[in-house]
Amino acid sequence: MGRSIRSVGGFVDVRLFLESIECGDVANNFNRIEELLEVKPLDLQKKGVPPKQRKRILRHVEFLRHGIVPYEYAVKYHEQQKQEETSIKQESLSS
Repeated sequence: MGRSIRSVGGFVDVRLFLESIECGDVANNFNRIEELLEVKPLDLQKKGVPPKQRKRILRHVEFLRHGIVPYEYAVKYHEQQKQEETSIKQESLSS
């Protein structure tokens, strides 16, 4: 687990969050962050999530409930935002 920072809002993308905690291969099991926040250990087991990943997901979801996101998530999220801003600027210059 990397360093953590305080969340500045509800900007959590489920796939990106799970990838940042090295559980990206189970991201298809969740469509919204709310599903992940309400998940129970038995739910994860029924979805076929291995024990190590279940533990990691549950631990990081608890952090997320307290407004703390993994440092790696924050970095990936901000990189994604910069890419989107750059593509919007390029589109507006092309017009």
